[in-house]
Amino acid sequence: MKLSKLDLLISDNGFKGIVTRLIGVTLVYFGMLYLPDGVAWISLHLGTANLSASQLEKHPAVMYVVRIFVGAMFLLEFLKALRLVARQRKGKGE
Repeated sequence: MKLSKLDLLISDNGFKGIVTRLIGVTLVYFGMLYLPDGVAWISLHLGTANLSASQLEKHPAVMYVVRIFVGAMFLLEFLKALRLVARQRKGKGE
């Protein structure tokens, strides 16, 4: 099975992989953040159903969970970057 260029970027163990994963997580976060606005715009212009009141009430709780996930991902990627920098410095010192 041949991997696409995006798959190779995401699975990269270096800084390219870290940046790619952080950009992806950030895009997902903003997508979730503006989901109600996007659905309202689509329903206005295309005549589809809008989010219900109960769905709009639950959105802040969903965003709380998404924020925890995004924060954990940023922390893990930051620790991975620190480990990568430490390995590179150790390699240069020899």
